[in-house]
Amino acid sequence: MLQDRLTGQLEWIAGCGVDAILITCTNYIAELAKLDRARLESVGAEVIAIDEPWFREVAESGGACRVAFTNPATVQGTMKRLEAYAEARGIPLRAEAVVADASLFEHLLQGREDRYAEETSAFLAGLTAEDPAVPVAAAQLSMADAARKLQGRGARVIEPLSALQRYLSAW
Repeated sequence: MLQDRLTGQLEWIAGCGVDAILITCTNYIAELAKLDRARLESVGAEVIAIDEPWFREVAESGGACRVAFTNPATVQGTMKRLEAYAEARGIPLRAEAVVADASLFEHLLQGREDRYAEETSAFLAGLTAEDPAVPVAAAQLSMADAARKLQGRGARVIEPLSALQRYLSAW
């Protein structure tokens, strides 16, 4: 059973004496969400899904937001989990998924990181320019550097790495 294997992997990692286990893979996180709370707590270390702190910041961003993706394969699962997160907390959220041209993520998969970063920056900049009052949420860890550059220029971009850093500093 997949859940038994997942739990076994997490217990093995926790057995190495770690304080926490950070899960960054969207598909792994989706399987993790299927575990009941008691089973997850029995692992022996804090298990953190990278998108949970990001979900909190997106949900608390003021209602409307554009959620940017470069990987079309992650849109449905991420949006479903984001909406469930907001709903479970009674937070009204009007999130619109915006997906970059399919070729953009291919740059990353083919090892063209510089091109990916450049085009991701342009993609996010275009979204922030459309309506600066509406925040843009960069949905993938691979988008964090581009998002941070825009934040440095005053754009309202929520990205998972900064959200995680804020979460961990309060932990």
